[in-house]
Amino acid sequence: MRDLEQPTGTDGSQEAHGNSTRLVHVGLNPEFTPWQRRELNKLLIDLAAGGEQLPEALRIAMAGVCEAMGWEVAFARWDDGSESGSAWHSTLAATKPLAALRSALDRGPVTGWKEDGKAPETRLEPLIALPQTRAREAAQNAGLAGYALMPILAAGKPVALIELLSTTAPPRMGGLQRPTEIRDGLEVLAGTLSLVATGSRMRAAVRKAAGVARQNLAAMEAARTPQPPPLDENLYDARTGLPGEAILLDRLRQAIRRRQRSPRDQFAVVVAEVQGLDRLEGRGGPRSAADVMVAAGRRLAGNTRPADTTALTRPDRFVLIVESIKNLDVAMGVADRVQKELRRPFPAAHNDIRLDVRIGIVLGGPAYDDPDALLADAAAAAARAGESRERIQVFDRAVEENHLQRERLRADLTAALERREFYLEYQPIVSLQDGRITGLETFIRWRHPELGVVPPDQFIPVATESPLIHDLGLWVLEQVCDQINRWRGQNSLRLPPIGMNVNGRQIFHEAFLPRVREILERHGIQGRQVRFDIGEGELMGDAEKAAGVLDRLQGMGIDVAIDDFGTGFSSLSLLHSLPVRALKIDRSFISHRREKLRKWGVARTIVELAKILEVEVIAEGIETREQFLALRAAGCTQAQGYHFSGPVGATKAEELIRDGYPLDLEAPQH
Repeated sequence: MRDLEQPTGTDGSQEAHGNSTRLVHVGLNPEFTPWQRRELNKLLIDLAAGGEQLPEALRIAMAGVCEAMGWEVAFARWDDGSESGSAWHSTLAATKPLAALRSALDRGPVTGWKEDGKAPETRLEPLIALPQTRAREAAQNAGLAGYALMPILAAGKPVALIELLSTTAPPRMGGLQRPTEIRDGLEVLAGTLSLVATGSRMRAAVRKAAGVARQNLAAMEAARTPQPPPLDENLYDARTGLPGEAILLDRLRQAIRRRQRSPRDQFAVVVAEVQGLDRLEGRGGPRSAADVMVAAGRRLAGNTRPADTTALTRPDRFVLIVESIKNLDVAMGVADRVQKELRRPFPAAHNDIRLDVRIGIVLGGPAYDDPDALLADAAAAAARAGESRERIQVFDRAVEENHLQRERLRADLTAALERREFYLEYQPIVSLQDGRITGLETFIRWRHPELGVVPPDQFIPVATESPLIHDLGLWVLEQVCDQINRWRGQNSLRLPPIGMNVNGRQIFHEAFLPRVREILERHGIQGRQVRFDIGEGELMGDAEKAAGVLDRLQGMGIDVAIDDFGTGFSSLSLLHSLPVRALKIDRSFISHRREKLRKWGVARTIVELAKILEVEVIAEGIETREQFLALRAAGCTQAQGYHFSGPVGATKAEELIRDGYPLDLEAPQH
């Protein structure tokens, strides 16, 4: 390779030192333009003589190499033992694929750069030649094709890397950007940055030694001077020196009084609970967890405003009082900084320790005049934060009260079955031709000893979220079978099928079908006396699996109706493959006003679909005579709703089965 031209100008006749000298004598091939040669020389000379720390040198190098060589994206990461981070540079317009690429590079490089037993080397290849990785896929999605990797070494060990990407892949031969000349330039640049990294490490070592010397001098001075009295352990934590609960409560009272005197003087309480200390204790013992919390406390104290208070109230909990804030955004900013500081690695003997933290925030508004209430609500928000992706939660009284109510219901539901607090009611399904009762739908009710009758829309969702839904569903089936046998003892009673609601979690549970068979056989129930009403969405979520379950139910003599039909996204092919007995038109399609023709049009379409599929159709939510007549005229043969009867007890249901419902078939007068 030929030598590069000497730079021109006042100082151009002097040779650059270090790797810049190497560039002048080795050359980068004559295909580089004079301007490129000047820019690369300037960049190397500036880096060698600038004295910047490694992160800043990497940023300068990324901008310079993109400008001089034509790379469009550069990404650097570094970790020299005392500091770690990353930086990004791009000459392209911001796009979503480019943002996705940056996110992918934050997680890891495009390709591996550390090989066992080998020193990392500069790489220059088309992206398509590299192994598939998340970052490579993101780069290709952003329209990039060329790739280069520059490892930066200090004392022979890798401490940083720069990745370069371009929209054109480097050609294998010829042209302005021949791979060999680019590689030469990149290797020289990597060597220069390695010198910068080595210098940074040496300066850091000098600073560390100076710090140790200062500590030793301070210790010697302290040994010659009287020591101040130790901190009161009732007021301050002995190891971190942070205020304890007593001081925290006192400062909260002061903040409350200031806010009461001046409503504009707002404050917030931030509770940060550190997770996973038990696992840390399991690996390194109790002292290891305590040492990390000491380091965390000192880190937080050094990153908060002087007017704010940072306290340690539990071995795993920090509490901050954020004073003189204008709005919630300020408190959110503090919480975000706390989260970042506590998640930043803590150096340890073998592996760095990373903490997980959940954070709750409460504003000290007029509703609070007691510090304990503030702390309790902030702690409740922190507990809720553990369920969120952001791990930061602002206290919301309505949400918290709803959560507490659901938790109470969940606890009470477990005991309700044992205490026999549930009972059943039955709503008749009426033939729209003659008023005969063609079926019953079962509704479960809960008579709570303190709350009275709990509405189903409150306790059914809570039960569905827990394994209790399986026991509750089987209990309903037991009661339905028992009631069928009591009614079967009356020979004069023509018993219609009885339906019960079953959800997807139940039918797909491995123990569901065997238990259903066992209950039916024990009660001697057969011949389509029981019907399961299953929501459309529950069945269509996994139609193939659902078809298998429904086939086995049909083999037991249990009919299936698709509940709330029309609210899901059933395809005709899937619907035709399911062994169902009936479609139940969702009440949302039965409008209170016939003028809402679109909804009535959906209902009529479902009636026609049922005829094609040769299944029964049942309309739900009939509340007026006008609705009843309109459905009858549309061809619907069965319906249920408060126009006929609401859910009733077994005795009243028996009367309705005997007597039917008197239909008024005359058209309404207008």
